Amino acid sequence: MKKTVIYCDRCGKEITGTVYQLAVFTSEPGKSIDLGDDVETDTGAELCEECFKIVDKATENAVKNVSDPEPQPKPRRKGPRLELDLGKMAALRNAGWSYDKIADELQVSQGTVINRMPEAIEFMNSQEADL
Repeated sequence: MKKTVIYCDRCGKEITGTVYQLAVFTSEPGKSIDLGDDVETDTGAELCEECFKIVDKATENAVKNVSDPEPQPKPRRKGPRLELDLGKMAALRNAGWSYDKIADELQVSQGTVINRMPEAIEFMNSQEADL
């Protein structure tokens, strides 16, 4: 009767417990993540539990380094604010128009109308105070 003995591809010790099969995939075919100590990740290495934990941690860090970068916030638009007829905006709102209808009328986004409405109302109040 033959006895099959499996050795750890990382440390070379005989594996007596669970054998861990390592398969590492990258976004580029034919490339593997360098885990050091001559571990062949493109063929699937057989590792002991101790080495698997070390390699698993290294793989986790490598995947974090390779992954897509964190999305960056859009840079704010530079320059003067968009010229809007604040009086018209406030008058339409006072007439019962919805933000969506006002946005269509002024050819801006609904968010712009919502964000600029306090400014428009303040503008209208200052115009009435001047009369």
